[in-house]
Amino acid sequence: MSTRKTSILYQTPRFYAWDAKQAIAVNEDIFSSISDYLSKEGTEKTAQPYLVIGEAGSGKTYLLKRLLNAIEKDNRLALFPVLMDAKALFSSEDIWMRCAKRLNLATSSGNVFDDLVSWQGHHACRIVLFVDNIQYYFQRTDDAGHYNLRGKLNKAGAPVLIATANEVSSFFTDYKSAFFDGFKVLYIRPVGEREIDSVLGQDVERGRFARLWEYVPRTIRSLLVVSGIVASSANADVDLEKLVDCFHLYYQAKYDASVIQIQRLLSVLAMADEGLALKEIREMTGQENGKISPYLKMMMDQKIVERGVKNQRGAKYRIIDPLFRLWLNRNVL
Repeated sequence: MSTRKTSILYQTPRFYAWDAKQAIAVNEDIFSSISDYLSKEGTEKTAQPYLVIGEAGSGKTYLLKRLLNAIEKDNRLALFPVLMDAKALFSSEDIWMRCAKRLNLATSSGNVFDDLVSWQGHHACRIVLFVDNIQYYFQRTDDAGHYNLRGKLNKAGAPVLIATANEVSSFFTDYKSAFFDGFKVLYIRPVGEREIDSVLGQDVERGRFARLWEYVPRTIRSLLVVSGIVASSANADVDLEKLVDCFHLYYQAKYDASVIQIQRLLSVLAMADEGLALKEIREMTGQENGKISPYLKMMMDQKIVERGVKNQRGAKYRIIDPLFRLWLNRNVL
């Protein structure tokens, strides 16, 4: 049995109130924008739902927890924050049930949403729903559920929704969707030089950091991990191996979850730095286009591979994540 530890690159850091003083200033513009909005929101208005978009490790969960912590500390705000992860949501009713549980509210009317609204009126307070990874809710529920949720949120005095997602999907952009133009969307920017400088300081070797930085997404979690690797060892020769090791369980699970045909294509594509054309893949796998193309399309849809120039004959397919390709070379080939 493997004794490797799960990569912290793919785990949300635990948050404690007393961490705030040592926290890195990240996503401050979004934090301020949402904080200002909530501080001015009354208890009877129709609220504007917010949606924060950012890739894994960009600080979405940490942002929600900071907002929750700020509300809990400010006695002037007539707000009650409730945080939930949409990975545990399978219906619109789950949202209201989890909210009622957080409030220790015994529901009696048969309509949990109405009970929550009554609770708000009784306590002269407005519930703020912080829903992380809301894409899971939308993927698991149907249009009727989406319209039902938006209808409730659009009522005057209804709970305020602040959500996060990994990308903008058709649930938010298709004009037929319930939440078309339904969110004020805010985007988390990639980590820049300011954040890098605030973490690295003067003692970290910038050359070693830059070498590892090329392999990871530009997120705050990547920054913390890469800087930690460089700072914890004087041996630059093991830096890359440590970085690959951080991702091991994530990549192993990703590979194991793939069907055999995708595993075969990954093993071939991993050998080519610049990617492979369909003809080259066919020659290396010994398979016809009909058994290759559908899986390449599936891999592109899942953002595992990309094609150089669309509609260009001989365009090459390559694995998008360079660290995943390195992991494949070290663990599969």
